[in-house]
Amino acid sequence: MSANGIARWRCEPTCYPDCDGNGSLDIFDFLCFQNGFVNGEPYACDCDPDPACDIFDFLCFQGAFVGGCL
Repeated sequence: MSANGIARWRCEPTCYPDCDGNGSLDIFDFLCFQNGFVNGEPYACDCDPDPACDIFDFLCFQGAFVGGCL
């Protein structure tokens, strides 16, 4: 089946550590991530490649947060 002229859009954050999506990194992004992590939300559990929601996801986010956004 063909679908000419149809666009596919994906809404992904341009900067992973910008958890609240406001375009800047600050303490609110860190708190947003912490809340997501405690609640087992997919955003907070998908930072590293393994399927578990664990300390490695938290450390991955910390590294991305410190690294900042381009």
